[in-house]
Amino acid sequence: MRDLSSYNRVVIGLGGSCSVAYQIRRLGLRQASYPLDWFGMPDASLTASLIQSNFSSFMERDNLDILGITDNGLYYHVVDRKWDCHSFHDFPVVEGEPPLYNYELYYQTLQKRIHRFSDDLRKDKPVILIRMGYIQRDIPLLEEAISVIRQYPFDLLLINESHACKQPELIAKHKSTLQYLMPNGPSWYGNDDAWVKLACEVLKIEESGSKLGLE
Repeated sequence: MRDLSSYNRVVIGLGGSCSVAYQIRRLGLRQASYPLDWFGMPDASLTASLIQSNFSSFMERDNLDILGITDNGLYYHVVDRKWDCHSFHDFPVVEGEPPLYNYELYYQTLQKRIHRFSDDLRKDKPVILIRMGYIQRDIPLLEEAISVIRQYPFDLLLINESHACKQPELIAKHKSTLQYLMPNGPSWYGNDDAWVKLACEVLKIEESGSKLGLE
């Protein structure tokens, strides 16, 4: 991978689970919001198709189903059934208001994030995209989808979690795509210590509170 330590690099989460957006923010690497932040989207091949379609019909109202309420009781668990994309943080439960009462405002915000995603991928800046969850046949699909938008080189970090893993482990590298195995964390947000080690190894940042934004 190229040197990604420059202040002007762009770090973009490609979802898979909410842990990616959470950890990017926790580590002080998050500069902006992007469309796949805070979504559970288990199928990486669908993620590739979504990117290549320029997020066509993504989270449109007619495609949404309410599956329940999140464990903390604060949000509706909503799925975009076309893209198998699960929202856990976008549609709050508010007494006296119907489900998805804030949909129009949410959708406007989502469109801004989609435009930012495309704009930032087109810029001549160092870019690394991070995705949690994949299988081998998904990799060329993701690389191709990103290449449709971006004419410059980019770096792709793909992560799977395993209870048998004790620390971040590089399991494969091909061109600018890195595949890592990561120990599971105690909850949805992942293993904080492992993410720090991964950020230091891959993003070349210093393991200190001030550098990682952990003060």
